[in-house]
Amino acid sequence: MILTDPTKRPKERFIEVVQDYFFAKGYTYKKSLNQFERVVDSRKEVVSIWYNKTINLVRATLSWAILFPEVEKIYTKINMEDWQNKSTTLWTDLLNYHPLRKTDVPKDFDLYNSADHQYDDISINNAASELIKSYEKYVEPFFDHYQNLQTLEKELNAMPLQHHFYIGYGGRQIAIGLTLGKRYHPDNFDSLKKSYQDYINNDKEDEEFKKKMQKYFDNAVAFLEQNDIAKIIT
Repeated sequence: MILTDPTKRPKERFIEVVQDYFFAKGYTYKKSLNQFERVVDSRKEVVSIWYNKTINLVRATLSWAILFPEVEKIYTKINMEDWQNKSTTLWTDLLNYHPLRKTDVPKDFDLYNSADHQYDDISINNAASELIKSYEKYVEPFFDHYQNLQTLEKELNAMPLQHHFYIGYGGRQIAIGLTLGKRYHPDNFDSLKKSYQDYINNDKEDEEFKKKMQKYFDNAVAFLEQNDIAKIIT
C-alpha cells in the first residue's frame, strides 16, 4: 500500500498512488490536464483521469485516446468547424467504450470507504487498484489494436460504411476515412469516393446535416487531389 499525504485533496492523493505505475509504463504526467501521455513510434497515447463528485463524495474514472499527428495535420486543412477536436484521433472512456455499454462493469471507483465515507489510504489504494485493472483490461488492448493507421483505415472504410465508435463527429470520419483510403489504396479511391457520396446521400439525418457532411467530403477530395498524401503520411 502506498501512503499518501492526508492533508491533500482526495484526487491529489489518488494521483500519488497511480502515478508510479504509469511512469513505469513510459508515461509522463500533465498535471494541468490530469492526464498521462507517452509517445510510441509515430503516435501519442493518452490516459486521462476524471473525477465524478456527488456532494463531497469523489469517484475516479478514466478515458483514453490516441493521436496520430500526421492525420490531424491533414484534418486541420479539411476541417470546417473550429470547435472540432484536434488533439486526439481516437477517443473513448469507460462509460462509452462500446464493448462495455451493455454490461455491469464498474465505470468509476470510490475514493472513499463505504463504512463512514471518509478518505483513507486503504480506500484510495483500492480505487487505484481497480482503475489500473481497467487500464490493463481495456486500454492496453485498445492501444495495441490501433498500433498503425492501416488498422484504422480498414475499419473506417469497411463496407457498408457505418459510424466508427471512436473517431468522433461524422465529418471526421468522412475526412479521415478518405485520407487513409487515398494513402493506402489509391487505386480504389474513386470507388471509395462513390461509397462516401452514397453514404451521405442516403443518410437519415436532416438536409442541413447532409450539407455539412457534403462540405467535408468536398474539402477532403479537393485536398487529396491537390496533394501527394504519401509524402504527408509516410
